[in-house]
Amino acid sequence: KPKDPIAHLISTLKVPEVARVILLGPPGTDLKLQAEMLAAKLNLVHVFAQDICHEAAKAGKPDGVEAKKLIDSGAEVPAALLRKLVLDKLSSKECVRNGWVLEGYPPVAAEAHAMVTAGMMPTTVICVEIDDAEATRRLVG
Repeated sequence: KPKDPIAHLISTLKVPEVARVILLGPPGTDLKLQAEMLAAKLNLVHVFAQDICHEAAKAGKPDGVEAKKLIDSGAEVPAALLRKLVLDKLSSKECVRNGWVLEGYPPVAAEAHAMVTAGMMPTTVICVEIDDAEATRRLVG
């Protein structure tokens, strides 16, 4: 127990917080490029759900192996499995120490709620918007 709880609280709150950024947007917004630039500029860990599945599989983690098997077969990774892999990654030492930019996840409100419930509160959420005509031009060419 600190001698002066108020002073302790103030000093704790003054500690610079690492950035935890969620980057969302529709197809055509080039989230990958935006996430890579943010990660490089702010020295954050770039986290992309599909990459997490491959990394976890490569490391021999059972959840990662299961997810990669599903991806390779063309099946969708169940939300609960993907959520577990994402939360495990965001809880890793490198993400806790350096902060993270999470690209394109969570896809739905229920997953966002699950993240917050698990204590993975972002410091910033960026939603990239684009009008339909521009998205079509970018995607179709």
